[in-house]
Amino acid sequence: MEFLEQKLFSAGGTYNPTFFKMHVGCDNSLDDLANLTDIELCFYFHEYIHFLQNTTTTYGLLHSCIIINYIKYANEVVRNSTSSEFNVPIEPISDLYGIRFNLDSYSVYQGMSHNIGSISSNQIQDINRVDSIVPDPMNLGNCLKKIQVTFSNSNEPYDFGATCIMESMAYIAEDLMFPSLIGVNNFLYNSAELVTQKIYPQLTVDRLNVFALCEVSLMMYHPALAFFDILYLMKNENFIPSSPREVYNFLARIKITHEGKEKDAVQLLIDTGNKARQYLQDLFTADIFDNNRQWANLLIYNAVSVRLNRYFFLIDLLQAGDLRNNNHFADLLNIIGSPITTNNSDDMFFHLGDTSEIPALNSKTIRVDLFWALHQIYLLFLGKQRSCKMRVFCSEMCNEKGIPDYTDTRCIENPWERSSDKELCAYGQIWKMWGLTGKVPVFPTA
Repeated sequence: MEFLEQKLFSAGGTYNPTFFKMHVGCDNSLDDLANLTDIELCFYFHEYIHFLQNTTTTYGLLHSCIIINYIKYANEVVRNSTSSEFNVPIEPISDLYGIRFNLDSYSVYQGMSHNIGSISSNQIQDINRVDSIVPDPMNLGNCLKKIQVTFSNSNEPYDFGATCIMESMAYIAEDLMFPSLIGVNNFLYNSAELVTQKIYPQLTVDRLNVFALCEVSLMMYHPALAFFDILYLMKNENFIPSSPREVYNFLARIKITHEGKEKDAVQLLIDTGNKARQYLQDLFTADIFDNNRQWANLLIYNAVSVRLNRYFFLIDLLQAGDLRNNNHFADLLNIIGSPITTNNSDDMFFHLGDTSEIPALNSKTIRVDLFWALHQIYLLFLGKQRSCKMRVFCSEMCNEKGIPDYTDTRCIENPWERSSDKELCAYGQIWKMWGLTGKVPVFPTA
């Protein structure tokens, strides 16, 4: 289940989808982005693009639904077990919540993400639609298709998927806003441009055309297949956009069958956004965290509304220039907000979006650290992490509040034990809320 540990990244940051957690590799405060150096702001912007992909695209919202379904499955397995111990990783062995099919399908949609170094377009031998090993429920007897890139050198075939599209899109954005500031030597970041160059080079006359095609593709559940099909449609029609905004017109031409109904891209986005909003609220099973439920619901509502109001809002942003004086960027921060963001000192920063619909929500009533804790427990379910990485943050928070530092060796060795403490940390609160107190994970022996 390596694909479940998705982490979108740049040279100086990471973004963890679903948990709205971003890290920027800098020492400066992230309270005022205008005070960051160019390279720090570049790192921030790359990861912020991933946040927008997660919250304003159909694929990003689907990702959240699938991950939360896995968490609900794992939680139920542990909670209902008669044993106090449970093995990690927790592998889905039943199709509760449709988990097995969803994970298998998602592995195809996501594609590969490992680094194979720098590749030029003339090293790409072919790009084909090929069968995966995952059955296609809409075409009985057939398998889901994947897009496979083969090379003229010794590299193994590479599955071009959603991760390639998201990283390519973020790199194009970063490189347009901060030209040549950070070079890349990784096929992952150039893959969408290279695939376009191979199939229909006329579209690459403007990099924003490729950026727009990436974004259009993310409005589908299988972005790579959409990217491939639309690209050939453009080629067959000799389509040359006079503006990158014209690329978004292809959204109206795509229809898929979902849940027994034919849907266009707009309806698919709305339906997936509504489902993600409900799933995110399901994570908080105690009413004491109702503000977190409402914030997650409002965040996705605002993000999807931005997309529906103007599909090419990111093209507007990229053409408006300097981020420090970019009204489109400022509008996104004011409407959608930012994810939980940490710097190298694990100082946490958070920009709350528009809460006019729910005035009671503010940065003091929302426990954003709980989303970070959720991610820590998710990694434990996957068998990827034993310790809680929030220890430095929690220690500094105690200092700021003027209370005794409650962090100790359990944070590193057995953080789940904290659910029995009188004063609960974020990790302990989640563990207790889910009814897991007394449950102990057993990790594989080396």
